[in-house]
Amino acid sequence: MSALVLLIATGVVLIVASVMILKVVRKVKSVVDPLVQISKHIDPEQMEREMEITPKSVSSMTSIYLPRIQSDFPEFSYGEFKVKAENMMKSAFNAVSASDITMLVNASKDLRSQINSVIEGNVNAGRKERFAEIDIHRTEIKNYTKSAGNCVITLQSAVGYLHYITDTSGNVIKGSTEHKFQTRYDIELMYVQDVEQTEVGGSFISNNCPNCGAPIKMLGTKSCPYCGSGVEEINVRAWSINKLSEVR
Repeated sequence: MSALVLLIATGVVLIVASVMILKVVRKVKSVVDPLVQISKHIDPEQMEREMEITPKSVSSMTSIYLPRIQSDFPEFSYGEFKVKAENMMKSAFNAVSASDITMLVNASKDLRSQINSVIEGNVNAGRKERFAEIDIHRTEIKNYTKSAGNCVITLQSAVGYLHYITDTSGNVIKGSTEHKFQTRYDIELMYVQDVEQTEVGGSFISNNCPNCGAPIKMLGTKSCPYCGSGVEEINVRAWSINKLSEVR
């Protein structure tokens, strides 16, 4: 008798479970089917147009790093350097398009060398690289690092443009003159300590207190931690825009 009861109970459980599974399957199907139907009617050209006008997301750590930067460098103006960085980036694209390094602005010696190498590479290959209709959608701080001898702020920008390469006859061999491309760029701002007044250690920058001679090892220190005397800031070189790199 007990075996019969157990068998009946098991059967009831299986029936209830089957009904519940069926309900779940029907609910999922009611959600998925419309999506499948919609996907069948999506216009590929419309999708391509959406991709052309939709900016890439950027790594935004501005709220985290900006207070740290301003603590180390109270005079640092984020708004000013963001504008400089964006203007530099546009000028780099224009310099490459015109094969003219003199069009590059707000760039360090290293960055000028980087862009000039791109220009020379195109000239030597007998091709023209063009950037047009440049839009910089958004720029944020991506990272901030301090190491022996320098500090680096990395900005990241979402950028859209027409980008194409032509051969000597003007034929487009890569890219498009009609469809925009959305991408991202990292821009590196570097602050180098004055090498004449600093001593570069293994993991910090050292300066000496003019009163007691004690080492000053922290960026932004205004007074000696040993005797309390005022310390003249040793960060005498300006920030420079040092590197530009595309991030796919």
